[in-house]
Amino acid sequence: MLNLHIARLSPSSTSCWKTTLPHQNTFLSFNFFSSSRLSEPKFPKIQQQREEQEKNDSFTVSYLRNSCGLSPKLAIEASKRVRLRDTTNPDSVLNLLRNYGFSKTHISKLVGRRPRVLLANPETTLLPKLAFFRSIGLSSIDIPELISDAPKLAECSLKKALIPRYEVLRSVFVDDGEIVLKIIKYSKNFSNASYDRNLLPNIEVLRQAGVPQSSISFLVTNYSQIAFTKHKKFLECVNSAEEMGLDPSRITFIEMVQYLIRMKKSNYEAKLRVYERCGWSKDVTILAFKRFRTCMSYSEEKITKMFKILVDEMGWSSEDIAISPMILSYSLKKRIIPRCSVVKILRLKGLVKKELSLTSFITIDEKKFLDRYVIRFLEDVPQLMEIYNGQIDPLCGMQS
Repeated sequence: MLNLHIARLSPSSTSCWKTTLPHQNTFLSFNFFSSSRLSEPKFPKIQQQREEQEKNDSFTVSYLRNSCGLSPKLAIEASKRVRLRDTTNPDSVLNLLRNYGFSKTHISKLVGRRPRVLLANPETTLLPKLAFFRSIGLSSIDIPELISDAPKLAECSLKKALIPRYEVLRSVFVDDGEIVLKIIKYSKNFSNASYDRNLLPNIEVLRQAGVPQSSISFLVTNYSQIAFTKHKKFLECVNSAEEMGLDPSRITFIEMVQYLIRMKKSNYEAKLRVYERCGWSKDVTILAFKRFRTCMSYSEEKITKMFKILVDEMGWSSEDIAISPMILSYSLKKRIIPRCSVVKILRLKGLVKKELSLTSFITIDEKKFLDRYVIRFLEDVPQLMEIYNGQIDPLCGMQS
């Protein structure tokens, strides 16, 4: 038998025990954490969990591809957001959706965007919502389109979100059939929290301002995105429309509100300064804005040129333009300059009154203008047609 001579090393050297074999001068270290122990798996539970996870991931991807119709790439992406352990609940969800008219395309679209729908309780979570949409008139064709386009609807609370929002729509639209169409059309907004945060208080602001139900319906129908504007900004624009003196009972009030919302405040203030330089006070500009909202959308260059021609060269006052601000909408090259050139010659020759109003020759259609101001005076000014077409300078026509 091998005799072991065990020597205890001094503390200054090391604290481990060492042994010596007879007839050898070297020490062999006996480490209690020997290599034989290190070769064994350190964390068997973690390894087991990892293998189970990989198995589940593989199963999830396979299910998403084979049962839900997702492409390999989309299935892998969707598997990062949901992990399936068996087919029981997912199969129940898919069967329920098929019973409500969901095609393979609808299911693929819905699951691809909201894969966790496969984990929803089909009886207590999904079925009540599907039944609700059917109860308010949506068909087996409408429901799949609605939910696959706005999959967040499947996650919304029925009692806290969907039903209250539907009740609001019922208060806006008289015809239930119209409500259904609006839900389908604005499904993304219907599933969004901004519905509660913005639309509801915005409608209440309009009601308090005295806006009739018909105008509110008009807003939601024709300017749906405006209706969902952040409440603070919406309130500011309603107040601005009231300060302009617009009648809330008229549809022009709603049209002004939506226009103010679309326009940046900085742009609005910049246009006020442009018109001020052209001779309008702030009150006059607001008056023109009330009469013709798009006058605030024109470039500074166009506004400046228009005033230069009509006021500086033709002699009308800036207030004349404010009375008929729609004049600003016409093209300088195609209408304003040609017609003003003709009228300028006719006024200089005394063939028309100098007090001629702007609208009397600018807003009428081309045939009427030619009959009244060109063809009628060709004997007096033979070059009038060439002047109108820009072929002759107005001063040359005057001298003939």
